[in-house]
Amino acid sequence: MKLWEPKCDSDHDRLVEWMAKLEEELFAVMDRNAELKEENARLRGEVADLKQQLAAARKNSSTSSKPPSSDIVKPEKPLPKGGKKRSKDGQPGHEQHLRSPFPPKGGQPLAALHARLLPGLRPQAGRFAL
Repeated sequence: MKLWEPKCDSDHDRLVEWMAKLEEELFAVMDRNAELKEENARLRGEVADLKQQLAAARKNSSTSSKPPSSDIVKPEKPLPKGGKKRSKDGQPGHEQHLRSPFPPKGGQPLAALHARLLPGLRPQAGRFAL
């Protein structure tokens, strides 16, 4: 049983033209399919390479047997609970502790201070001797 029978030669000619056009489209689709298959294979290879690079980049001492010294970048430390860094000031309500200030310039020379603190020493060419 045939689905369609040409009734005249013009129908047959149109059918032949239509079949030729479909054949051209089929070959174009087959060529495009081959191109897409090649591109797909290339992209799958790239994805595999990128997955391997990502796995290597994520590997550090906490996720492998590598020593901690091999970690290149350390993650930043999290901020304290308040979300702010600590201030350099002391705690509120605590007394401030300061060191005593230096003596004013032009005080006693060092040799006079040594002579006063250690009376048995005498200066000798920039040094003290017994």
